[in-house]
Amino acid sequence: MTNFLASTIASFSAEGISNAFIYSILALLIVSAVLAYKGKAPRLTASTTNILTSLGILGTFAGIVVGLMEFNPSDIDGSIESLLGGLKTAFLTSLVGMASSIIYKAILGMIPQRDEEVEIAV
Repeated sequence: MTNFLASTIASFSAEGISNAFIYSILALLIVSAVLAYKGKAPRLTASTTNILTSLGILGTFAGIVVGLMEFNPSDIDGSIESLLGGLKTAFLTSLVGMASSIIYKAILGMIPQRDEEVEIAV
């Protein structure tokens, strides 16, 4: 199982993983903001900040693993580029995840709260 997982992870590039995580984070941010504005899916919108941060952290570990999978200790000079590419992915996805979480909290603060009394009367 370990070999299968290692070969699967090694088949992805650091840039591909970075793009996948960043697009996923941005898509969740947009979808959740729209749902929160419409007052739909309250359980999802309530947990979106945690999910955004978790995706960023998961991207961090994925980037580190990709960088380490291509690192060759016997050829440090030749494998430093791939290691740095993985670390770039790691920190970029963390940054995007945390920034998206903060932006989402700001968006939630700008959405007017619905009055419960008005909803009951309707």
